[in-house]
Amino acid sequence: GGRIEHYLKETGRTLESWFGVYHVDDDNKYMPFYKMSYQPFNVEEVSVENAGHYCISFIEGDKHATLPIVFDRDKVFGADTTLLRPTALMNSSVSEILSNPQYGFAKTSSAFAAAENINLDIGESVTITSFYGKAEQITDVPIVLRSVFNNPGLVQYKFIRAREVIDQLTSGI
Repeated sequence: GGRIEHYLKETGRTLESWFGVYHVDDDNKYMPFYKMSYQPFNVEEVSVENAGHYCISFIEGDKHATLPIVFDRDKVFGADTTLLRPTALMNSSVSEILSNPQYGFAKTSSAFAAAENINLDIGESVTITSFYGKAEQITDVPIVLRSVFNNPGLVQYKFIRAREVIDQLTSGI
């Protein structure tokens, strides 16, 4: 929630009208940028929001296998508003979902990495890694991706650091 926690709790559906999923360019659906179009605070001036959040997913070990993101939750869950059963996904393939338009404005979005055409033999595995974070502007997202790919060991470091934070937060429980 952060600065908008109160608004999320009290006017969640109204806030959805300001939600949007943007992309660095129209051809690139691999780096969605989730942001609100305006600040929801009760102040005298209207402020355009530039900061937002991103999701980047890729197949580990293959720098060029950045995965597309399904940001339209209806493409996965269909009419199931409980988000318990992926009814739309059960009735279509990942390829079909990716080949059709997604809508990411004025609604709560999703961030599902879409891996397609992966065939594994017995004993084989594929590791899909996702980074979620905040960026000050949409043009920062490709820089983050390059940083991830150009820093060997970053994924392992972030994994270890996340475990440490979880352990610190839950140590008193």
